[in-house]
Amino acid sequence: MPVIETRPFEVATTLRCESFTYAHDVEVLCAAIDLLGRPADVVAHSGGALGVLLVPRGDDRLVKGIGIAITGVCLALAIAIAATYDYSATCAAPPCLQFVLNVQWIPVIGARYHVGIDGISMPLYVLTFLLGFLCAIYTGRYVPEPGRIKAFVALTLLLITGMAGTFIAFDLILFFVFWELVLVPMYFLIGVWGSANRQYASIKFFLYTLFGSV
Repeated sequence: MPVIETRPFEVATTLRCESFTYAHDVEVLCAAIDLLGRPADVVAHSGGALGVLLVPRGDDRLVKGIGIAITGVCLALAIAIAATYDYSATCAAPPCLQFVLNVQWIPVIGARYHVGIDGISMPLYVLTFLLGFLCAIYTGRYVPEPGRIKAFVALTLLLITGMAGTFIAFDLILFFVFWELVLVPMYFLIGVWGSANRQYASIKFFLYTLFGSV
């Protein structure tokens, strides 16, 4: 059974190192993955999107390298989370969350930054970063017309942030923020780098998704 420890500031931390029988350093590694892996995967992509925009114009190779590096590291963290996930854990009532981070976010409206992973979100979470990494590798060899590699990589990283966040958010306001975050990069990715009728498709996508979320 997973051990859930409630710490000051109402941070719920779940450690899953009991299944390992190795030395203490393995337990430390599990704890580090548990504490850092949850927010880092999501935050790294949004921070990487900002970092890409600071790269001098014309240095396309560096931009592509940053995209591949960030998505690769985050994929490794996601795989580490999947490897240390306790698939045999049970709980009294759903949702049965692991790797939980639950802190106060917007006190006025009672919103919390509450993220966690269960058996349903785990494969979707890992798949998001796998597809993001594969897209980054493909972008390293080929960029759709009309180019603009900085904007393309930044929007792709921002898109991965929103997609991953929707799978691990367990607060309604936080889920809505991540969901809406997906709309902006998708609109531009479709409208600028899409194929035929891309402008029509991007507007249609934006309106359908926006009204659907409301």
